[in-house]
Amino acid sequence: MANPPSDRKLPITIGLEFFKALNLYFTPFAISLIVLGLIILPEIPKNIFYGSMITIALTLLFNMGASSYVYNHPETWQKTGYIRMWINLVLNAVFYWMLAPYWEPVWLLLALGPIAMALYGDEDKTAWAVGVVAVILLVHRFLKETSSPLLWGESITQIGFILLLSLFIHRIGRIVKNDYKF
Repeated sequence: MANPPSDRKLPITIGLEFFKALNLYFTPFAISLIVLGLIILPEIPKNIFYGSMITIALTLLFNMGASSYVYNHPETWQKTGYIRMWINLVLNAVFYWMLAPYWEPVWLLLALGPIAMALYGDEDKTAWAVGVVAVILLVHRFLKETSSPLLWGESITQIGFILLLSLFIHRIGRIVKNDYKF
């Protein structure tokens, strides 16, 4: 691959591209997943509905603010990305706890944090993010007081999927960084 122009600061350029890709694909996915659940599920209690709407508004404001900050201060992409990932993981956990009894696909929100960390951080940070998600999923399953091997298997499969997808994305990101001698 040809060397990129020397006037570009490659870590910032690559980091901004990672940041933009997450904004472009995963923020709309997360919002549409939640909104779709709220629209098509009439049995959601009003307090869950309104709590979800407030959390969506907070999520959008936070992500728009973080994006604006990074675009104006590109050298902060990685640090801001870490902070953004952890705050979004907390917000996605809130959505998961509120909506999981009504909307099964909401677990996909929990995959977004480790996917983001796969681009922002190293394998250890990515594994930590997956570990936090694993705890959220397993504690939620435990508190449902289920002894069904099928449901426990479902949770373990979700964790495995999140782990493998995150490590795969981290590997792809590392290949891109290596191609640019980063």
